[in-house]
Amino acid sequence: PCEGKFTDKFGQIHYLLLEPEKGKEFKKGDKVLIVCRLSATRYLAERTFYV
Repeated sequence: PCEGKFTDKFGQIHYLLLEPEKGKEFKKGDKVLIVCRLSATRYLAERTFYV
């Protein structure tokens, strides 16, 4: 897993543990879409090309 972060509509920063889909990997600065929750602390995500 890798660390991800996002800012909510109230300006609070949240940190998450993200896992890429099998056979994929993330690079620093990638934008991702959270697909589902894997456990209480981990989320499955895929890289997105939207800005």
